[in-house]
Amino acid sequence: LSYVNEFWPLAFCQFLVLVLAIEALSRLQNDYPKLPLHTDLLSATDDLQEKRSERDWQTESQAIKSAVMAQNWHLETGFSLQELSRRYGMNQSYVSRALNQGLGQNFSEFINILRIEHAKHLLHDSDLKILDIAVSSGFGSKASFNRLFKKYLGITPTQFKAKKVS
Repeated sequence: LSYVNEFWPLAFCQFLVLVLAIEALSRLQNDYPKLPLHTDLLSATDDLQEKRSERDWQTESQAIKSAVMAQNWHLETGFSLQELSRRYGMNQSYVSRALNQGLGQNFSEFINILRIEHAKHLLHDSDLKILDIAVSSGFGSKASFNRLFKKYLGITPTQFKAKKVS
């Protein structure tokens, strides 16, 4: 008896779905209406493109570099582009583009060069061990410090320190 009572509402729902499906199939051949192009939207897009191309990436990158050096963020082991972007208050792609176009360096090169410069000063002005200098300069290991120091300066930290003495 309960099936009889439910038959008519279910039959009506199936009929409604069938009508909607037929209606949808009949409209498949119709083209979607095109939205009118507004000249003010186009000009706003052109203005944005001009501003992007006019942006002074060197000034932007120098501001980022100043912030990093003032806060000594580059001396933190594991400091990343994501963390720099978060602290600087800009998105990652903006910061990355500023470094690439303003300084001609990617983030890794930028941070490593700042760390090497800091290490050079410590090697020259202190009697700390190489490992201590590597760690205080933000490098995760003595091996990575030695490899990058030699890559950027052409000599090892030990050779650099020996030149200071002689």
